[in-house]
Amino acid sequence: MNKKFNIWLPVIMTTILIVGIQIGQMLNGSKKPSIFSNSNIGTLEQVLDYVQAKYVDTVNLERLEDGAIEKVLENLDPHSTFIPSSDLKAVNQELEGNFEGIGIEFFVVKDTVMVVNVLSGVLQNR
Repeated sequence: MNKKFNIWLPVIMTTILIVGIQIGQMLNGSKKPSIFSNSNIGTLEQVLDYVQAKYVDTVNLERLEDGAIEKVLENLDPHSTFIPSSDLKAVNQELEGNFEGIGIEFFVVKDTVMVVNVLSGVLQNR
């Protein structure tokens, strides 16, 4: 009998510990927000849901969300900006480093401009 008790003792103690933790959390009543729970729906989300449900006219939620994000980022520092999805393609094209009219083809490798071809019959030859 003593041998069986020694085998089941860790299982019983673990079960009692887990049940005690659960009861303690229930009696405490305060729940800390978890990164896995949906209880952290923000005020902005609640406002947008309310506006969409109750506002008289139709509302462009994407425009409202973009505007809210822009205002939040304005308060951080002058270098933080938000690029709406409608403007993302144009911004990415500006950042690609494609320039026209100088008569060369180049790549940027590790912050270094590498000229790979000089084009003939363009402005620099005139």
